[in-house]
Amino acid sequence: MKKTKNENRTGRLIGLPLLSVLFPLMFFLSSANSYFGEMADFSGKWKLNEDQSEIAEGRYGPSITLIVTQTESSLIVDRTRIGREGQERKIKDEYNLNSEEKITESERGTTKTTASWSADGKILTIHSHRKMTRDDQTFEIKSEETWELSDDGSTLTIKTSSSSPRGERNYVLVYDKSN
Repeated sequence: MKKTKNENRTGRLIGLPLLSVLFPLMFFLSSANSYFGEMADFSGKWKLNEDQSEIAEGRYGPSITLIVTQTESSLIVDRTRIGREGQERKIKDEYNLNSEEKITESERGTTKTTASWSADGKILTIHSHRKMTRDDQTFEIKSEETWELSDDGSTLTIKTSSSSPRGERNYVLVYDKSN
């Protein structure tokens, strides 16, 4: 008796049940791989382009430089800001890129952030909810940032909307990649 391609030595069919499991798994993994491979990469050194930005007034001006380090699971942003009296202030933020909430505690309060990608992986949206205490009063600040790169990767645009006891603020910060 001649054996077919899908029969083993005992004459049983092999491969078909295995193929029915492996094929969808291979398709999923290749799709996930290409999906994750297409995520925007914000890594680099960025300098604020004041002419292109729409800057809101506030206690501190916008970050004049950003140094961004991005991995598959996190975004680390080292920001440099200039205060009202011209003093330089450095701030480091870290976000989870897997949609898990990140909780950061400081002497003034707690910040909860989540980050999520658009379906095409080109826009990152960061939601923050900060509860702060100052002079025995607690207040909340909620914000949403969207990060988007230009097609050639040389410009980063961050659109922010926030609400606090001081009101609503919206601004657009445009950064040019620097070396």
